[in-house]
Amino acid sequence: MNTKCLTFFITILTLPLLTVISGCAVPREVTGGGTLPAAYTYRNQESSEGKASFEFGGSSCPDGKTVRGHFRYHDKNWDLGKELQGGAKMNGKVIEAFKCPDKRSLLCRECYGLMGLPFYAVKFSYQSINPNARGEGYGFACFKEKGEGAKAEADLAWIQVDSGPFVGYFNYGEMQGNIQTHECNE
Repeated sequence: MNTKCLTFFITILTLPLLTVISGCAVPREVTGGGTLPAAYTYRNQESSEGKASFEFGGSSCPDGKTVRGHFRYHDKNWDLGKELQGGAKMNGKVIEAFKCPDKRSLLCRECYGLMGLPFYAVKFSYQSINPNARGEGYGFACFKEKGEGAKAEADLAWIQVDSGPFVGYFNYGEMQGNIQTHECNE
């Protein structure tokens, strides 16, 4: 075997291992959307029939380094009084996305205890679109897909807001919806 062929062969065999070791992201897309039960608040102590809805899409295509995407979330039943009527309502940008476990990601550590492995973690910046609570901030979401079909267990979602007008908001529960990974379109 000549040297060029041997180098190519070794590169092909070791590339996946180098990707894992070096922490480089593999280009791909993650999308999802659905609902989960509305978040509990002290004003809303009884079981709510309301739902929170979400939608997100994150992509590291085409280079595997730059993450971009969107995040939308609305829990109209989350009400902390007159100043926040209208609920947690936000549009945002995905700024980090990981399939956990990923040792580089603090987000993976945040949700590990509730989710188990594997799951998806998304960090987002947001702008409030609730006219009663203007501002911007940051948060994260973790999603665990537990299978497809009628016999699959319910998927899980965790949404937490760390700053801005909805700081302190969190919601965790079984979700109805779908989360998918996609290979990059060339």
